[in-house]
Amino acid sequence: MLGVPSVAMGCLETGHADNRRVICEYLSPRGDISIQKFNILSSGGLGNHYHTRTNLELFEITEGGGILCVADWATGDESGVSPVRVYELMPGIIVEIRPMMVHTFFFYAGSGMHCTSLPARDLDDMTTCVLAKLNEASRQVELLAPLAEAADQAKIDAFNANLAAASGKS
Repeated sequence: MLGVPSVAMGCLETGHADNRRVICEYLSPRGDISIQKFNILSSGGLGNHYHTRTNLELFEITEGGGILCVADWATGDESGVSPVRVYELMPGIIVEIRPMMVHTFFFYAGSGMHCTSLPARDLDDMTTCVLAKLNEASRQVELLAPLAEAADQAKIDAFNANLAAASGKS
């Protein structure tokens, strides 16, 4: 074939499942990309880690919603941590995570997301967060998340209706 690279194809396969989520994953044979599909089974936190080598993770919220807590960790100790930022998540939101960005997702049961990792996700490049600031913010969010879940469903429904109307699918 005149220098044309071959096409890599595959399917999502169950990579991990527990009482919180099911993760299906495709790993490129070249190791340069992976795609994960997360089905959230129960409300609560996921993540609470950072990566040192992964260049980029792009998360697309596909169903449900929740909250994301993030902080930049430049130095590896508490002195180099940015203030914790909290974001609302709903379908259609794209989240970009870079190296040394501590991230914890709090999803409502029944939520879903896709993640694209460049290079491919490396299970040895997930360091659990030990930051008191993020852990305390995460605990507060986790306590409040069930209270917000019902109220946020109305926001999610309105967002989906607006998205459908804007794309001509109403």
